[in-house]
Amino acid sequence: GHNHVIRAATIQGDIYLNRDFAVSGFAFTLPVNGFRVDEPAERAAEGADFASQPSDAAISGTRHNMLGAPLLDAVHYPEITVRSVRITGSQTSPIVTARITLHGVQHDL
Repeated sequence: GHNHVIRAATIQGDIYLNRDFAVSGFAFTLPVNGFRVDEPAERAAEGADFASQPSDAAISGTRHNMLGAPLLDAVHYPEITVRSVRITGSQTSPIVTARITLHGVQHDL
């Protein structure tokens, strides 16, 4: 195997900034079919651990497996959502609790 670089090519959402930083927030959606795998420029930007470029067949296989039922299950769960549920700190040093919905299950990080 090799290390992978996955890029979300399409992100849709909103960022809300308020002078009172505690009421600022964000919400966005990542359509998983828009994920790109191991693009040469993205791999190069990641450094030496990503120096070798996988073959087109390997990239296609990785993408197929990633979107398949055992992992992202893109047919049943076509998007990942991320939204802020709490922001503290300051605009230059925020501390964010984000709610990620993946496979219909919410996880706060």
